[in-house]
Amino acid sequence: MIYPSHLRLEKINSPKFAFKFFFFFFLFLLNCSRPTQETPEGTLTLFIDERFADASEENLMKYFTSAFKLKLQVELKESLDQAGNSNDALAEVEFKKQYKKKDFNISHMNCEKPDYCVARYVLEYYTVNQKESKSQFLTETKKVAIMKKVDGQWFIDDVEHLKTYHESLEQIEVKAQ
Repeated sequence: MIYPSHLRLEKINSPKFAFKFFFFFFLFLLNCSRPTQETPEGTLTLFIDERFADASEENLMKYFTSAFKLKLQVELKESLDQAGNSNDALAEVEFKKQYKKKDFNISHMNCEKPDYCVARYVLEYYTVNQKESKSQFLTETKKVAIMKKVDGQWFIDDVEHLKTYHESLEQIEVKAQ
């Protein structure tokens, strides 16, 4: 059936059409702004987000190159050996679940080669007391991540620590002995 031109315009100018248009436009923008491993910034952002979402070790390892995975496994084994394979090392791993991300910002990105980038970033997070459910410390850490592109996707190849700053959110009582 052919509609006269004035009826077609009424369909386009209807509130129902406007709602559908803006809804699908919003979904499109949301999908376009989601980070992916196709950029070094996206890989780093996805890793940090999953790290603070208490993702499993396997989920976090998908963001690393095989050389970096091996390096991390050697460092973990050395720290477990130094702790004497005691529960202290495992308690340290459990302690990491007490962190809550505040802010993440990539302050500088240097990509000299098409498959190699160096990203300097600042990460702020709270240390949360699990018993009282409140933040005790605010930590700001600055790091450098070396990113490599493999088969069209970016991976973290190394992370170097630059500086960490801790701020107590509560008064610290020191008792004299």
